[in-house]
Amino acid sequence: AYCGGLIGGGSPGEVEALAAYGENFGVAYQLSDDLQEIEEGSVSDLRAGRVTLPYLHLYRFGGPEARKLISEVFGLGEVDGRKAEELRRRLNASGSLEYCRRKVAEYVGRAIESLKPLRESRYKEFLGEFARRYTGLG
Repeated sequence: AYCGGLIGGGSPGEVEALAAYGENFGVAYQLSDDLQEIEEGSVSDLRAGRVTLPYLHLYRFGGPEARKLISEVFGLGEVDGRKAEELRRRLNASGSLEYCRRKVAEYVGRAIESLKPLRESRYKEFLGEFARRYTGLG
């Protein structure tokens, strides 16, 4: 978004607004992707040892049993189906998935808010719609 603003001849304020949009949309998209993986039943992030917000939230707020479970499967390459299901259950029960959904919405809101300095155009509208749609909010 920043480079597009530069190449398009945007003013410093417009380029800065587009950079903020890109950063906030990028965070929202990544959080949305992490959330979608868990909701679809995939454990590839967990299996690969990639730390994502839902697992961090569960580790912090899920209690000692949740921490033990995460430690047992994190980054081992294979995740037992029963343990994966137990993790999904705990992610739901602890509010970790809902917390992540709220963070996605927060970052999408920031991305859209960052577009305010731009003049009204179909491109500005497109960027707002793009952020909502590709993070599951549209």
